[in-house]
Amino acid sequence: MPKTILTNTPSVIDVVVEDDGYEKREIQVLVIDTDEIHDAFKIALIQSPLVGRVGPCESSTLTFCTGARCVFCYYPPHQLRTASMSSTSTFIEFVVLPFDANVTEYQTSEVDSAKKRVTFNLLPPLLACIFREDVERDTFSKFCSTKANTILLNITEDEDTIIHVCVNDTRTSFLSISSNWRNEHFDFVQFPVRGAAYWREMHTGIIEVDGRVFACARFSYAPVKNYHGSDIATVRIASTNSSAKVTLIKQIVFNVINIEDAKTLVVVPSKKKNEDVVDWMSRVDLSHSVTISNAGIDSDAFSVRVSVESTLQNLIFMTNDTALDVLASLPLLRGDGGGDPKIEFEAMPSVANALLESMEYLNVYSGRHNLDDDGYINDTVTIRISSVAHPATLQSSETSIRLRVKLPSIESYRLALMNNTFEDDENKTFATLLGMLAALCVLGLQLANLRRLKIKS
Repeated sequence: MPKTILTNTPSVIDVVVEDDGYEKREIQVLVIDTDEIHDAFKIALIQSPLVGRVGPCESSTLTFCTGARCVFCYYPPHQLRTASMSSTSTFIEFVVLPFDANVTEYQTSEVDSAKKRVTFNLLPPLLACIFREDVERDTFSKFCSTKANTILLNITEDEDTIIHVCVNDTRTSFLSISSNWRNEHFDFVQFPVRGAAYWREMHTGIIEVDGRVFACARFSYAPVKNYHGSDIATVRIASTNSSAKVTLIKQIVFNVINIEDAKTLVVVPSKKKNEDVVDWMSRVDLSHSVTISNAGIDSDAFSVRVSVESTLQNLIFMTNDTALDVLASLPLLRGDGGGDPKIEFEAMPSVANALLESMEYLNVYSGRHNLDDDGYINDTVTIRISSVAHPATLQSSETSIRLRVKLPSIESYRLALMNNTFEDDENKTFATLLGMLAALCVLGLQLANLRRLKIKS
């Protein structure tokens, strides 16, 4: 046995393989040959474990040693906790040799002086599992076989969720009586800041997962109304079973999932008297007359469908060019915002609000229907909003703006031209034709009345 080969005290690391739910102990040894003759080594087992097996930590590994570092693993029986055990530990003995050496060539006394012993505790490492109450029982193993210190839980917005916190004990293989599992203690180190959490029951019972028995407590978590995003709480889990105090700290990250809320349209009250009475052919500013009151509630995560329509087929304009440019990638479903009897589009609520707050109205209807008692033409601009993703389950919202329009006259035509009602050349030509038609109609009515008066006289 080369006395120049030195090894440190083996270190043992508990590993829980999350994908397969089994445990293993990883043994690491550092090796050095002081004569610098050997640079490749191997592990030779002197004593195999009484239960379990020893093997490479990765299935693709053929040797235990790479350079000066040797790593191999001890695998306890998978269902160790369900079987009755006469012993709570087992051990292995090994030596580190040059890669090309044979252990039988050395004296027993030399082997005894060079061998290393590693003892394994056959009881489970302390594990804590945190999961929602509504998870399927056959998925407990997924949550209770991990040593991760950060747990991610998906929570639905505005939902009150019950969470289970469970722990097994390193000193006992079962927790079957209340005096045993009531030695487990649970508390919050850090409360969530975007929601409320409180313990419902400190000791709710026990569950068995893969042969391990866990003591459990329950707490409720409810995010702040309409909040979505992440929230964090930290839980401390302490066990004092068998005169041993062991503490685990687990961080819980609540991923609060955004659920679409119904959007609501409201008419903004005007402080001006008789604002709803407008001149014919005048362009009326309807900006800030209607708004989506809760447009930001979902942080623009869901699109809305908006329709704006004049009952008498008068013209609606959207003058916010920036918001219209945003819609360029998703063209308007109806109209273009440049003067249409009906405009329909889909957009994020913030964009929809920007467009609604830039509305203008132009009355071109000159008929004598829909007159009220004061002789004004009655028109209604109706605005509807609904969910694009969930139109069947989320209630739509609708509101309207009433407009009373003075009957057309030569004066109203003159005012329309003076006020530049139509800004581009094409619409100015249209306005001129409408104005001429209106003037002829008014002149014709006046001539008819004059003729009737002459006949009577």
